[in-house]
Amino acid sequence: PTINTGLMVLDVSLKLWKADRFASRGNVRLNFSSQRRKLLEDINDLCTSLTNLHDRDSFQALSLQTAYVRESMGSYQDTLTILSDLITMQATDGVDLSYIIFKAAILLRHVGHVKQAIEYLEFVFDDPPLQGLNRLHVAAFMAALYENSGEKYRVFLAKAYRDLIAVITDEADPKVHGASAKQYKRLENMTKNPTAFQANAEFWEVMAFQALERCEYVLAAEFLTVAIAKASNKGPMQHYLAEVYWLLCEKEQAEIQAERAYAALPQSAELRNLLLQISPDKWAEKVRFLSPTKTESVSVSNIGDNAIQAPVLSQGMSSSSLLNSSSSTTNQGTTTNRPSSGGL
Repeated sequence: PTINTGLMVLDVSLKLWKADRFASRGNVRLNFSSQRRKLLEDINDLCTSLTNLHDRDSFQALSLQTAYVRESMGSYQDTLTILSDLITMQATDGVDLSYIIFKAAILLRHVGHVKQAIEYLEFVFDDPPLQGLNRLHVAAFMAALYENSGEKYRVFLAKAYRDLIAVITDEADPKVHGASAKQYKRLENMTKNPTAFQANAEFWEVMAFQALERCEYVLAAEFLTVAIAKASNKGPMQHYLAEVYWLLCEKEQAEIQAERAYAALPQSAELRNLLLQISPDKWAEKVRFLSPTKTESVSVSNIGDNAIQAPVLSQGMSSSSLLNSSSSTTNQGTTTNRPSSGGL
């Protein structure tokens, strides 16, 4: 394709893929059909073809779109490589550098590189993204990072929650948080008792559903993990997390979460179908002897008010490749190397 025509097709295709994010209208079960997966693979092929045209004017914006597509496919090494290149060139041509650094932080935490993720978050905390994600997402992700990264990081939780509450209460305009006035009031009310707020799963469910609405699946996985840890009824959130991992081609994690959810929701037809997709050899025989199932009825209306809808790196921090050092994490056979301690 010519570059302009190709970019238009890419934009429309991504919008179509995102619009088809739920299994059916009014229902918030995720759509992980083979047709939707095939569309994403076709979009990835288009990104490759457009990149090969070597158009300088569109290179940075196209690279960022390609990074999003690869992330959504679970290709984390490719995504981090692209983000690293954009950060190295201090990309600002039609893209938001703070957004790029934040996306790198999310992925680094997801593949286990916590120290590097914290370093990147520190760059964007006071100068947050303007492109799609905002200050609330940065503050929430910082708290989620400390929640999800083990005991050694829990010492930072109190300050992270203070910062998070400050962001929620300081921004009086609900639109800043992607919320209606009614939704924002509910969110603000949660923060009036900081101790209860920190112990409650509801805020994290709100943030997870917002991420799912935006098709930010890696971010959703991080928020869902916190929600599950705090929830008294873990099954529904474990079901969503299983679907997210399956969308991201993280089969092992998808199966773990689906089995945990099924233990809590043994009558769920959706969970049985998901388990049959993830591990048909293991589950085909099992489901033959199980009692009749019922279909979960989870609709957008059931979520209701719960669903809330760039700086230059410092001179002391180099922008070397994310893939320079030898420490690595593997995802579905793909190796993502630890970035150098000097920075990106």
